Amino acid sequence: MELPLHASSRAQTRMTTFYHHLFPDLIDERNLFPEDTPEGLQQRARYYAQRNGGGVNHHHTSQLEAVGCVALGSEFEIPLEDVRKGWLSQPEELDYELEVQGELPMELRGTLYRNGPGLLDVYGTPLVHPIDGDGMVCALMFNNGRVHFRNRYVNTVGYAAEKKAKKLIFKGMMGTEPPLSWGESLSQWTTDIGRGKMPNQRFKNPANTNCYYWGGKVLACWESGLPYELDPVTLETKGKTDLNGALKDARCLAAHYRYCPFTNRLVSFSFQLTMSGKCKLFIHEFDHQFNIVKQQEHQIEEFYYCHDFLLTENYYIFLQPPFYDISRTNVAKIVTGTSAPGELMRWYPHLPCRVIVIPREEGREIRHLDTEPTMVYHHLNAYEQDDKIFFTSVCIGTKFNMEFEDGVSLSNSSVAPGLVYNYTVDLTQNTVTRVKADFTSCEFPSIHPLRNGLPYRFGYLMASDSPQKPTPYQEIVKFDRDGFKRQVWSARPEFGVLGEPVFIPRNGNVQHLLSNPSALSPLARSPVLSQEREDEGWVVAQLFNCKTYKTEFVVLDAQDMEKGPIARVKLAHHTPYGFHGTFAQCVGHQQNHTQPHTNSQHCIT
Repeated sequence: MELPLHASSRAQTRMTTFYHHLFPDLIDERNLFPEDTPEGLQQRARYYAQRNGGGVNHHHTSQLEAVGCVALGSEFEIPLEDVRKGWLSQPEELDYELEVQGELPMELRGTLYRNGPGLLDVYGTPLVHPIDGDGMVCALMFNNGRVHFRNRYVNTVGYAAEKKAKKLIFKGMMGTEPPLSWGESLSQWTTDIGRGKMPNQRFKNPANTNCYYWGGKVLACWESGLPYELDPVTLETKGKTDLNGALKDARCLAAHYRYCPFTNRLVSFSFQLTMSGKCKLFIHEFDHQFNIVKQQEHQIEEFYYCHDFLLTENYYIFLQPPFYDISRTNVAKIVTGTSAPGELMRWYPHLPCRVIVIPREEGREIRHLDTEPTMVYHHLNAYEQDDKIFFTSVCIGTKFNMEFEDGVSLSNSSVAPGLVYNYTVDLTQNTVTRVKADFTSCEFPSIHPLRNGLPYRFGYLMASDSPQKPTPYQEIVKFDRDGFKRQVWSARPEFGVLGEPVFIPRNGNVQHLLSNPSALSPLARSPVLSQEREDEGWVVAQLFNCKTYKTEFVVLDAQDMEKGPIARVKLAHHTPYGFHGTFAQCVGHQQNHTQPHTNSQHCIT
């Protein structure tokens, strides 16, 4: 069922269509090849595939399609004060069945977990930046066309202590400071030095960045500390975990992970940053019981920050950004409290920007390959072909910093928006090239969760597809690496601001792999993961309505996003915008919607 947009028909007529703004000179380039012959179509497909930095997809060589771009009038602009309300604190923990408008697919069963800061102030003390906020995990449990909502705060050491004291106690990585007296500050200094610790380092682990399900556990993660384990159903905090000793040396776990379809393992990493500048990178591979089966440790010079990574069948890929520097000056600023670590994130021209290619088989050469300076928080996917690695990332320019811009954007996105680039790593020549693949301002990409390391076409972007307004993010863009089937759905006509889009494969794809592990080796033989079915599923995204000040979740058919939501799941309140989330198809709830349950089946998220 297609739902009407809450906007006038005039809004629809003011939507403009233009040919593939992905390539401004497209109209001229279309004339390079004749349209009326198969040879011409093949030549054009190969041309654009090469421009996109990858191989040719011979299944999509038809005439290029028109692409929608939002160009609405000023009456549809949202005042910043209304957009900011999407970051307001939500102190309540709730548990109830949600209103559904439209018709949810019966195959859509499981739990969507989302994590992000629930509090933007602590007992009256405002936070400098949402990244300092306490983690609040939301679970939307889909079953038989109905949805149950539950949210709980991660009961971290810091959250519990501040709840007991009813005041802000801990510092935030982005500059939030507790209102300490001079005497209290001096006492903390002397105590820390007496214990052999560096002063001014009492940062809170808010466990607020991502949550994911694996091996019967839900982990709430923050990249500079150990994860917290939650009950998959009740969301009760079970406590910090080092995952059976796997993190005993690293003492932290990244917020991002990759499912490896070649080995049926979950792969993640830890990035241990110290004031000495001797930073360590740990790479972990876990089996479906969260037992560590493979682990690497590396020390890489001038590698000071990492948020996400990529994997292929034979390699891990990291991008080393030149946007953090452990210099004596910066260490002094942190120790004296002049600057917080996040406030020091900016371009340092003397630092290298490199693609680091680490073989999954230990003992082989690690490549450190120079590339143009860029900041990358999030990647889409990567694959290998003919001694080359192709990957796609959201890249931010050299003017980037972590300013909470206008109280809306997590960084200065109006000056340095995220843009999608395709990279090619030539392992024979030891070179890296990149090509801009889309012109939309975007972040928080998602892909088919089973296709890490496999040839891919599609990604789903939280975006602003209006060229004049890089933020707020009011569109979901279906990025097509081949350049033929880009789609856009806009919440702009209904005054909506969007969060991370999560792609959910149709029920059956994942379950087939669970019951037929042999289908995983080699994956190229698995019909479930054939590229023709890559976009078979749904995209679910959080939407804050800036007129009603309430949150809903929109459900889109990933193969036809432009027809609009097939269903909307309505909350009776707002939930702050949040960061990242994951869908677990094997965690659900009983049909009476009162007592959720989970089974013990291993689940791929």
